[in-house]
Amino acid sequence: MFNSPGGTVFREVSFNGEVLYLSAYDKNRLILFLRVDNKIKLYHYDIELNTLVFSMELPFGEAKEITGRGKDNYFVIHQDELWWVRPEINSAVNYLEHSSLHNVAYDALGNYLFVAAGTQLSIYHLPQVVPFFEHSTGGEVSGLELLYNR
Repeated sequence: MFNSPGGTVFREVSFNGEVLYLSAYDKNRLILFLRVDNKIKLYHYDIELNTLVFSMELPFGEAKEITGRGKDNYFVIHQDELWWVRPEINSAVNYLEHSSLHNVAYDALGNYLFVAAGTQLSIYHLPQVVPFFEHSTGGEVSGLELLYNR
């Protein structure tokens, strides 16, 4: 599961389920979104202790896309709903709904959420549920990628 820069296996842990998303949680831990028994469950993997600890379960079992980082802000597209998941406080809330949700990107530096739905790109400044910027594209947005300039 965790490889050192040299490419050899540094730590390894077994688990049941399918990894849907993996991200750094803090200095010593990763967070994993796993599909286990048709449910999405969050686990913390402690690198030093080589342990996998259950954190919380989401109220659904399918996800089109997952994004986020750190302890507090992850976003999961489930059908026509965008869920805001905050593992630090074991919270999962339906943040917004749209019939054509298909891409989401989170900017942790500015606390912005970019949402593509159909031909519309919307930008939210968290925790606001009303976008502060919207743009209609000529076609359907096929993906979002955030690039940073130093």
